[in-house]
Amino acid sequence: EKAKRVRVRKLSKQRDAGCDAEPEAAPTTAPEPAASAAEGDEQPAAKRLKKGQSPAPSGYMTFCTRERAKLKAEGYNGDQREVCKELGRRWRSLSDKAREKFLKEASAGKAANA
Repeated sequence: EKAKRVRVRKLSKQRDAGCDAEPEAAPTTAPEPAASAAEGDEQPAAKRLKKGQSPAPSGYMTFCTRERAKLKAEGYNGDQREVCKELGRRWRSLSDKAREKFLKEASAGKAANA
């Protein structure tokens, strides 16, 4: 019984000491520079948005905006998660021709932001 209590105290002291110890820092190494291609093959850097400017919505987001209004008009009474699921079902059920309309609209919006 006494030996068991001593062992328990010893283990708890070791555990407590481990909690107070600072974790070892991971060794820091600088990333190696990527091998660059020829000078003319470089890709242009991505454009940053100006302050307050938001990115153009994708075709799917354009579709969701319109369909969400239709869902409300139909009297769909689901929580946000259910609404998103229904929008996803409707997007997947669209024909390629119907999707193309939304995708073209989105690419026009992206071109206007550029």
